[in-house]
Amino acid sequence: ALSLGAGLAVRLSAPTAVVVVLVLVAVLSLAPLLRAQGSFTPPAASYVCPWFPLIPWLSMALTLGLMVQLPVAAWWRLLVVTSLVLAGCEWREHSRKAEAGAEA
Repeated sequence: ALSLGAGLAVRLSAPTAVVVVLVLVAVLSLAPLLRAQGSFTPPAASYVCPWFPLIPWLSMALTLGLMVQLPVAAWWRLLVVTSLVLAGCEWREHSRKAEAGAEA
């Protein structure tokens, strides 16, 4: 949520100090989460993410900050395309069930 606030602050041309403070608070708020993770020992054959879980949390925060900076038209396009894809998948599943019911 704080990275969202930092992204909005950048988009609304807030003073640099406000953006820096919001980003610092977002990063420092991860400390309890990192401490709560405890020690995690993955299986020997699996891939280990460096500095887990810091890197994934930072990447999610940066992604949210970038998403906030997208124009409204991009969100509308995403909504329309997602709706069309989901409707197409539903239509395909419905037609498969109808074919299976007609054959039985």
